[in-house]
Amino acid sequence: MKEFVIDLGNGFVKAKSEKRTIVAPSSIAFYEDLGEGTLDDFSVERSYNVFESTIHDEVQYVWGTGIKDAVSHNKLLPTYTHNNRYSNKRFKCLFQFVLAELASDFEEKSMDVLLVTSLPSNEIGSEDEKKLREFLKRTHSVKRNDKNYTINVEIVKVNEQPLGTLLNIHMNETYQIHKDLQTKTIVVVDFGSGTTIVDTYKNMKRLPDSSITILEGQNDIYKEIANKIKKKYSVKDLSYTYVEDGFRDGSYTAKISERAIYPFENIAQSVIDRFCASIITRIDTTLTNRDAVDVFTLTGGGVNNVGDTFREELNEDVIQMPDGDTQTASLEGNWKFAKALSERLKKAKVGQE
Repeated sequence: MKEFVIDLGNGFVKAKSEKRTIVAPSSIAFYEDLGEGTLDDFSVERSYNVFESTIHDEVQYVWGTGIKDAVSHNKLLPTYTHNNRYSNKRFKCLFQFVLAELASDFEEKSMDVLLVTSLPSNEIGSEDEKKLREFLKRTHSVKRNDKNYTINVEIVKVNEQPLGTLLNIHMNETYQIHKDLQTKTIVVVDFGSGTTIVDTYKNMKRLPDSSITILEGQNDIYKEIANKIKKKYSVKDLSYTYVEDGFRDGSYTAKISERAIYPFENIAQSVIDRFCASIITRIDTTLTNRDAVDVFTLTGGGVNNVGDTFREELNEDVIQMPDGDTQTASLEGNWKFAKALSERLKKAKVGQE
């Protein structure tokens, strides 16, 4: 059985198998929106693939790390929504495309899979989680670049999103959990694209009364900045994804074309200041006594955008960060979890034999 870990966030897909790690936008596009041309033979190596799913028969989509470079921003089909996301056809298609992308690294075209994924903490145990499990735990048939893949998801484990980061920090390579996670009170602040999750863990258990999922994230920052750019520079239309690109490449510009480039660094700081103030207010409302917290852990891709301002405003001397990229910290922790679960299942099977 293969181990797959997938975090299909509102902004980016993070996925991992024993073969590779994938980070790509959570947007797909119709194949026809690639356009047509006679210079395909001269094109650079493409960073997207063509998919077909039984969910939407005879419709070809494209998805991959370079999807934003291959398709116009206004042609992208994002999966970002807070409304029935796990029943959305685009969301389901994208999840199947990610399964097929991971499966494509193996020689077999049909395989059994143990899948670990994650949801915002407030959705664990909800009807939404039930729907997602029912969709995932089945046999998925997907075509990738004209090759058919059959992925039989035998086991599905759904974790609350911040747990992966804690496992990344506190679980070693032999799957032993450090005593800090077993004994301390830890608050995880996970800055995602669509949500900001504040979870309190004590003795390895999440405390619901001291946790909150805020339906505001980095996409809300990008949208507010985009609106201010349109007003300041009299831009008729501007997708927030241009602002996102400006954050990611460090230019702090919304670049529509070589002659339409709009700087937004000063605008961004004012928006980030208000965002962090709002999040900290919600934290203080949820945590009646910060002194009871042993450590605050910051994670998620949004740390790269708001981390410095948030740390300054939070004004705590016990702030912890995962090693490496905060965007994939939860993914790496869930990978350890998947491997530990797989090992346990193997031992149980041997014992039965």
